[in-house]
Amino acid sequence: MKTNLLKITATLLIFSLSITSCDKDKQEQEQEQEQEQGQYLGEYYVSGYDACSSVVIDGENGEAGGYYIVSEDLRDTLLTYNLPKNIFNFPSSCFSTTNFYTPRWFPNEFRNEFKMKISYEIASEEDMIFYVCLANVLIQHVNATQIIIKSANKID
Repeated sequence: MKTNLLKITATLLIFSLSITSCDKDKQEQEQEQEQEQGQYLGEYYVSGYDACSSVVIDGENGEAGGYYIVSEDLRDTLLTYNLPKNIFNFPSSCFSTTNFYTPRWFPNEFRNEFKMKISYEIASEEDMIFYVCLANVLIQHVNATQIIIKSANKID
């Protein structure tokens, strides 16, 4: 009786492990396949903006054309010019106008506020956007990969 119980338990354990490992393998294969096709998926924070692409509305900065996006683990910094317009309502304090040396990063209290899950591809040379700064702004070099967002969902 104990031998049969042990056999059944061992069989169920092996079966459940094989099912979960197959699901994990399938997910990893899909992710690898997406990366081979140049598409990536991840959770990121909108943490700053391209100061040269910001739009001035009635004497105040109202929005930016380009946004810096930082991965949750802080290993990747990306730049996109096609962030969906209505995904976040950025407070005007994110776009400082106190001086001409506008920092491109949001104030500390907002750096982890705007979280989203995105699917994206790395921009080709033909798709890259480069703004010429017409204002006197402090230009900080940020090693960011320019991307094109394919889909974005806000994470609350």
